Amino acid sequence: RSRWFTLMFCVMLTAAVGYVDLRVGSDVSVLFLYLIPVAYAGWAGGLLVGQVVAMLAGGAWVAAQVYDPTLSDAERAPWVLFWNTLMRFSVFSVVALLTAQLAASLMGVKRSAEMDPLTGLDNRRTFVDRLASAASQAGRRNEPISIVLVDIDRLRDINAALGQQRGDVLLATVARGVWQFHPRSAGVARIGSDEFAVLLPGADRRACEVVVNELTASLATIDPTTPRALTVSVVAAT
Repeated sequence: RSRWFTLMFCVMLTAAVGYVDLRVGSDVSVLFLYLIPVAYAGWAGGLLVGQVVAMLAGGAWVAAQVYDPTLSDAERAPWVLFWNTLMRFSVFSVVALLTAQLAASLMGVKRSAEMDPLTGLDNRRTFVDRLASAASQAGRRNEPISIVLVDIDRLRDINAALGQQRGDVLLATVARGVWQFHPRSAGVARIGSDEFAVLLPGADRRACEVVVNELTASLATIDPTTPRALTVSVVAAT
């Protein structure tokens, strides 16, 4: 939806720039104005949307050139228009590519700062920020808020018996079991070495109990392949 909105917005903006280009004629360059929707499309919509808008911007520029009454016959030559169009599109395409890559890189850096690298869940700092925001919103709306905490018991003993790598696999397995409740939550995070948290804004005690029962049933199906029984503690607060 966001990409579709970005594309429609940039198409309309490109059409407006093309109209301005047609009105002012070839004596006044509006190249920078064309770069605005192209750069925004690459930044907000990604590489594909940026390239589409780059093509539309090149087409709008050609249309403005063709219908410019002050254009000489030499400038209207097909090969001249083709070459100029190719050059303009190349510039627009590179701008869209660079802005899309920059946006993706910044998003990756931001996500890396928010994510636990082992499980792919939110980290503790991100969860605390989400909790503060959800608690503030719940206070304004006078709504309940629930938190479910999951703790793997004796993980240190498992690491000592089977090795750190096996312990990491077990952590990732439990994380997947907790992650399935993400659509009903405002955040699923690893908040400690062996601790996970699920944030449930708007959930009262009854709704929280349903999640806890489903979560414990899901975790009970995990096969840890450890020499001793794996136990997981689950606690909830509303």
